[in-house]
Amino acid sequence: MAGSEKINVSVIGASGYSGAELTRLLLRHPQVELANLYAFSQAGNRFSELYPAITCDKTLQSYNGQHESDLYFLALPHGEALKLLPPLAEAGKAVIDLFCL
Repeated sequence: MAGSEKINVSVIGASGYSGAELTRLLLRHPQVELANLYAFSQAGNRFSELYPAITCDKTLQSYNGQHESDLYFLALPHGEALKLLPPLAEAGKAVIDLFCL
């Protein structure tokens, strides 16, 4: 990545422990622009309400197949990522599956 260019990143499953820790790390990364945080049961809640120790003003959203980000992290229970991976890959997006149990 050249210069000060940032990569646009989203986390699907941000409300779980792994997704929250990943979000904490991404917020500190100088080359990351944290675009969206997605959650299923916690959609509509502010991330900082769930994790007050992490300063983040984003609201958790429902994931409905959006493809705006360059890179997607999947922090989902075993098997759930397989449902979301094919459309993201077909859209040419980079995907990292954290393989949460």
